[in-house]
Amino acid sequence: MNYSYFVFALFVFFLLCLFMQFYAKKIRPKANNEMQKEQKLFQLYQNMEEMMDDLEAYVQSVREEFEGDKLKMAGMMDQMEQIQNLLTQQKQAFPQQPKRKRGRPRKNPIKAEQKGEPAKPVLVKSKYEQVQRLISQGLGEEGIAQALGISKGEVSLILGLKRSV
Repeated sequence: MNYSYFVFALFVFFLLCLFMQFYAKKIRPKANNEMQKEQKLFQLYQNMEEMMDDLEAYVQSVREEFEGDKLKMAGMMDQMEQIQNLLTQQKQAFPQQPKRKRGRPRKNPIKAEQKGEPAKPVLVKSKYEQVQRLISQGLGEEGIAQALGISKGEVSLILGLKRSV
């Protein structure tokens, strides 16, 4: 073997070492960066999966809570319907009584017993006729207003209509 062959082999070995050193400094760090990026991306993916699992668990718990509230509302609606039916039955059992006026009860200025006559039911069609009937019985404007439950001004107006006719 020739001396030039050893020099050539040494030269190739030296070039190979330089190439490996160059690869380690320049190309390898890029691979490390890509590897780090992949690891970060994988970690992000895992975090997203965790968040999605947490979100699904939260949605499920809210759905269950909503269903529970829905059942409560249905029960309350049933109770309200039962109460409504009970009230309807009670209303049918007890007919509606006439409403009482609030305040001090008014005294009836016409007392048939004082005049010695039994009280007679009188059918009257309008306020005008009522006022005419009470005037014929000798009541004044205030007495008529109290008896009919209207104002003194309204009685005066009705009497004014009578005078103008």
